[in-house]
Amino acid sequence: MPAILTLCLSFAIVFLAKRTVSFLNALKSIQNLHGSRLFIAPESILGLVIRKIPGLAYIPGLTLSNNFVFEWKHGPYADEGWDVRSMVSLLPNTSTFLLVADAAIAKIALFVISAAGFGRSISWADNGAIPEGHSMSFKQAVNIMSKDFLIPVVMPKWMMGITNRTKAAGDALIEIRKYMSEMIQERLHSEKVQRNDLFSSLLEANDQGFDNTEILNEEELIGNIFIFLLAGHETTAHTLAFAFALLALYPDEQEKLYQHVTSVLQDSRDPTYEDMSSLTYSMAVFLEVLRLYPPVPGFPKACAEDTVLTTQNINGDVKSIPVPKGSFVAICSTAIHYNPRYWSEPHSFQPSRFLQPDWPRDAFLPFSAGTPALTCSTSPSHVIYRFSETEAVVILSMLVAKYKISVKEEPQFANETFEERKSRIMANENFMTLTYVLHPLFLFFAIS
Repeated sequence: MPAILTLCLSFAIVFLAKRTVSFLNALKSIQNLHGSRLFIAPESILGLVIRKIPGLAYIPGLTLSNNFVFEWKHGPYADEGWDVRSMVSLLPNTSTFLLVADAAIAKIALFVISAAGFGRSISWADNGAIPEGHSMSFKQAVNIMSKDFLIPVVMPKWMMGITNRTKAAGDALIEIRKYMSEMIQERLHSEKVQRNDLFSSLLEANDQGFDNTEILNEEELIGNIFIFLLAGHETTAHTLAFAFALLALYPDEQEKLYQHVTSVLQDSRDPTYEDMSSLTYSMAVFLEVLRLYPPVPGFPKACAEDTVLTTQNINGDVKSIPVPKGSFVAICSTAIHYNPRYWSEPHSFQPSRFLQPDWPRDAFLPFSAGTPALTCSTSPSHVIYRFSETEAVVILSMLVAKYKISVKEEPQFANETFEERKSRIMANENFMTLTYVLHPLFLFFAIS
């Protein structure tokens, strides 16, 4: 059995991450998941292709002129009594209401990622009509896969029908692939129309070719947008659920954020993309939540050649660690994020630490570690991170400006200490990504 080495020191991580030839991503079992060759193997030809797509780093939600995160509005939402701004402020205009944090935020994030990834808006109120030839609507399929996309990954096909949930996940995957295949054929054979979603950008760039590099077939196109959809949805939705829970637990920090947002968005105006650089405390809150609850707590790597890592203990004693070819290396981002060598009071919720110009960037690994993530602005990790960042800052700023968030007081928890409450409210579980636990937690959102 090959050796397994766990890394918890930032300088060793940087050394490893910059050597993509020596240390390859070790997720070979899902390398070809639904056609994806990109997010699993950064050294693959698809990794080269994706970096050549013009403007990929400026996908909708990140650009000034075609920014759906700020500019997308739909009358039906407003007609149903929701305060709509770019499909992210979809909460009732009532004085006080209860919210199951993860479920509601996941729904908002799903709307945004559907528009960004596919160029398709989905309705809040219903599941939509089921087209001929399909067994569920696009919204139903995307919603199921956003929650249970790991089921088809870890279960063989012959087991997919053993429970209603596994069968639904398998059916949803089939439906998404059918919808995406239809979208590919429709856009390839219809009149060219300017579209701003990532799916259309991939199709257009793929149609133009990439300097004699291998183009993507239909399966690979579907795989890339599939991973983007789920990675973007997962990271943003769960991170925001953690964020609102932390703001409810730390009212002083919530007040700081409120004062900051209202100072930037004076006269209760809606944010624009130009405000992004000014919403520094909103960004700091998002980054601090990612530090405390990284969506991906660990990254597996495989050593492709014999090498040696040099490290030192707390006393400064230097030690060389041989890493033979074939060894598995686990990068533990959670351990790095809580290491007092890099972060003062690492267990405390202190967003202001990210306002300091010298905060330890090499010890911050919420999504991935590797040359593309560190240096390439058009890498998938960077694109997903920038998209999640923009979406999260908008949602945080708009909701905190309008609502005061607090934990619902319940008689059975009347005598619990702050630490006991924090442990209960911040309960989470981890499989491949860190997930906010859906227990009967309600947050009060009251008009500020």
